[in-house]
Amino acid sequence: MLLEILERVVNLKSFELSNPFSTLESLGDSHGEGVAEAIVKFPSVQNLALGAGFPSTRTVIRTMHSRPRKLSISLYWDGPICTVDDLDELLSNLAPTLEVLDMVSSLDCHVSHHSVPVMRSVKLSRCTDAAAFHDAFLHTFPVLDGTLKIGHIDDDLVHQPEQRWHLRAQNCNKQQDKAWASLDRVIGSVLALHVSGLMCSVRHLMIEDVCQDYKDEIVAILRDISPTHLQLSITSSHGTLPVLDSGLFLHEGVPRLTHLVLRFYYHNLDDGRGDTALNTTWDSCIPMLTSSLCPLHLTHLRLSVEYAIDLVDDAEPYSRNSVRSVRHLDHSATATMLAVAHPSLQHVFIMSGGSFNAEVVPPG
Repeated sequence: MLLEILERVVNLKSFELSNPFSTLESLGDSHGEGVAEAIVKFPSVQNLALGAGFPSTRTVIRTMHSRPRKLSISLYWDGPICTVDDLDELLSNLAPTLEVLDMVSSLDCHVSHHSVPVMRSVKLSRCTDAAAFHDAFLHTFPVLDGTLKIGHIDDDLVHQPEQRWHLRAQNCNKQQDKAWASLDRVIGSVLALHVSGLMCSVRHLMIEDVCQDYKDEIVAILRDISPTHLQLSITSSHGTLPVLDSGLFLHEGVPRLTHLVLRFYYHNLDDGRGDTALNTTWDSCIPMLTSSLCPLHLTHLRLSVEYAIDLVDDAEPYSRNSVRSVRHLDHSATATMLAVAHPSLQHVFIMSGGSFNAEVVPPG
């Protein structure tokens, strides 16, 4: 029935196949040939999203009749890394019209001889060859001005701070001659954003994997980008907030900041930092948070506190006090405390919650 409907549509503008495995199985089309043939024939689809595991993604993109403006795909099914040349070849059919690309894949950032002339936004899960980041992205996506997501960088660089700072300096120097004018939104891990050395104006900056170890990198990123909207995603195994108690905002990088989102995520995965501060509670953290935000002139603040606790046999211990303090966080009192301490605030949003993951073994 679904295939018949897809074959008959004429004016479909948006199509999303979010769970290919179950959809194709229910259709008896495990190889996706029937669905792929129908998608290829869509005459005017503008937004196409093909989830992970769809076996005909590349075939559809190369041969489809439509020229979508937005494309969301996953290429991990075909291999872990996509080179810029692979991307050029894959998108050659769509390059004249494609404006937004959301791709779950690692992109090997070597310099290509081709470009996607109208691309406005690009989202990637990981970038390799950080030394070529600037040249590859500016050449391949010359008019980018929407969203840039660069995900994470090579694992090898995680433990090479001197090399990361060297690569950042190289990428910064290259932008003295050529750079994007501005970007609306930039998303990436601390290390990926740091190495990229972005120098253009960014309205909304979203930094992931924030921790105390990378304070200097975060300071450098904020200094060069100076966003008006900032989101920090802070993951901790110990319920602590050290990165906000160390002068993170006491520098010239945040004079324009008016909107701040802080996402704290507590889990009990082993991160090799021991069991210090396992009994930290949110009641004790709020004054620290309030103090750290004093240099800012915020109008909007959103605070999200979440936990995800794994209860399987080999999981690390977790702080019951920390989890309990999140579950019983007084939203109204917290919002009032923050608003009183920061008179410029016009809106304060507080969210909290979490989950436990347990393996249930049937009796007998």
